[in-house]
Amino acid sequence: MVVIFNFALGAISPPMGTLMFVTCSITKCPMGRFIKEAIPFYILLLGCLLLLTFVPSFSTALVNLIY
Repeated sequence: MVVIFNFALGAISPPMGTLMFVTCSITKCPMGRFIKEAIPFYILLLGCLLLLTFVPSFSTALVNLIY
């Protein structure tokens, strides 16, 4: 769960943000403007990643519901 979330975060953040490049090319939005507008979301995603990494009940809750 942590690895998948980390990969998703890496796909939208620079310098390897493939989803960021695709979004900017489709919408014709400048890269700098996109990054500036996305900073609050990056902070939120980083907080969620920290919760997933350091609080075990977040990453195992779905498994505990099923089994």
